[in-house]
Amino acid sequence: MGMGDSVVDNVGAGGIVAKVDINTGIITSFGRQKNGKIFLKHPDTDNCIIGYQIPMWNELCTIIKKAALMFQTHSYISWDFALTEKGWIMVEANGTGEFYGPEFFDSNFRGLLKKSGMI
Repeated sequence: MGMGDSVVDNVGAGGIVAKVDINTGIITSFGRQKNGKIFLKHPDTDNCIIGYQIPMWNELCTIIKKAALMFQTHSYISWDFALTEKGWIMVEANGTGEFYGPEFFDSNFRGLLKKSGMI
């Protein structure tokens, strides 16, 4: 999540990350910055982070699945999407995306990557 006057949302540039239930699109954790600062509410909107339903989640999942099928030779892609007044748009796809979110919220993330063969 971006905040303030930042034009980027990634946690490496001061953004906030949170854990999202992949099946529902509901945020299931507090927000956290790379420096360790914790957020229960978004500092700009005052919306509660835990329990927030990401709008049009099913549509986003459908778009990502279609895009992923176009890159089946890649074992990992970090997708950046933005929700606009006209719906979801792809900002970019990264072959070397950051793992801050999973590392912050899943103590066995490295083990999961090893098990999957990604590292």
